Amino acid sequence: MKVIFLTVLNILIIRFQLSFYPNIMLLEVPLLISLYFFLNEKTKPSHGLFFSCFLGLISDFLYGYPLGLYGFSLTLTGYITYFLYNKLYIQSKIFLFLIFFLSHIINSSIFYFLIKIFNVSILRDYFISFFFSSVFDSLILSFIIKKR
Repeated sequence: MKVIFLTVLNILIIRFQLSFYPNIMLLEVPLLISLYFFLNEKTKPSHGLFFSCFLGLISDFLYGYPLGLYGFSLTLTGYITYFLYNKLYIQSKIFLFLIFFLSHIINSSIFYFLIKIFNVSILRDYFISFFFSSVFDSLILSFIIKKR
């Protein structure tokens, strides 16, 4: 039930964002939802990987990217963040913020690298609001996710 709710929430927020701000990405909603699902204490890592891939494919379809580009970057980012989150001892919200900020940079770098490799032109300016969305997404996640 939680997976269905998060998927529908992702679709609704992306459609809302694209209808009002079609050329910039204010929030990176798939990354927020994916990391929230991935770092939930009751979620197995394999379920998080499949959910991230599924959410990435839906986002590829909604944003108009070639299928698999964002899905791959979201899955790989989720796995790296899960690994960092479980291997490091987190004592404060600031350290949690830094992990999520780093995961946002990793996700954007992987996506940009895939765009350049496959020579894909995207209509939206993905990097125009990079700093704003990375800071805002990291703040949201650092307050939603509990530290271990």
